[in-house]
Amino acid sequence: MSVESLRNKAQEYWVANFDDGPYSNLIQAQYLVGKSGRTWEQILQSPRTLRTLITADDLSNDSSSTFKHTWAAAAGRCTAFCLRIVRKLQEYDSPSFDFKIYDLRGHRVARCAKTGILIDSSSAVGVLVLRDGADWTMLEEEVNHPKWKWDGSESKFKTDAQGLKTSADALSFQAAMTQCLTEIRDKFEPLCLFRSFSGGRAHFHAMIKWVPSSKQLVLLESLETKVKTTIKFDKDGTTETEKECIQFVEQFITSHGGLEGDKQWKFGQPNYRAKDIHETIWTTAKKIWGLPRIVT
Repeated sequence: MSVESLRNKAQEYWVANFDDGPYSNLIQAQYLVGKSGRTWEQILQSPRTLRTLITADDLSNDSSSTFKHTWAAAAGRCTAFCLRIVRKLQEYDSPSFDFKIYDLRGHRVARCAKTGILIDSSSAVGVLVLRDGADWTMLEEEVNHPKWKWDGSESKFKTDAQGLKTSADALSFQAAMTQCLTEIRDKFEPLCLFRSFSGGRAHFHAMIKWVPSSKQLVLLESLETKVKTTIKFDKDGTTETEKECIQFVEQFITSHGGLEGDKQWKFGQPNYRAKDIHETIWTTAKKIWGLPRIVT
């Protein structure tokens, strides 16, 4: 099978994964709470305790189905995105692929050593073919001018904003997901970023993010405009302000979540959907902080 045929199949899986589930750490956050042996109430009150309750060794040695679910489920960050597509391609035609996972200082990508196919959730056009050599593969139209290169057995990624990131050491599925979960553990802010793929381009829309340190839920209309609304949970909230907040969140997703927003919010198995985990946090926040109200 030609590289182009394999790239087309990879693109099919890339687009399906991008549209089906949001960029989100909610499933991973739920896993960490369960892994810690503590309740949501305890973790929201003191998120930093996760650093002492869960070590990297605890994660790297976890062979449970719940650990696998952190990347095999419908929503995740860059790591889960890569791992799901790699697994699908291996099931489709295993002999044609030899994928390696690389950590580029907080961002994971997968590259096939046989075909050069690159799986990167941050690509604006989906799958790229990254040949061996010194030439950069660049998306000219993009803000930050992202570039990819495979040179001298190193995976390289560069943007105007973040500079150059390189990685020569390939990671196992377990090691890659351990790195991802460690990052979420260290900055525990459950979030959901809606996205869609249309017209041959990737689009990012609204984001909903919990900030336990300030007892807030932040709703960002767009990553570009930074227009946001903040919902505060405290003693000044009432049952009426909570109704207003619930309606606001629902309308926010419909208005700013993009073409796939409503679907992504409810996509997946019960108790693992973004909506379900968000509602668990919402109920917990009311219990420990107070009722919600819109403050900005």
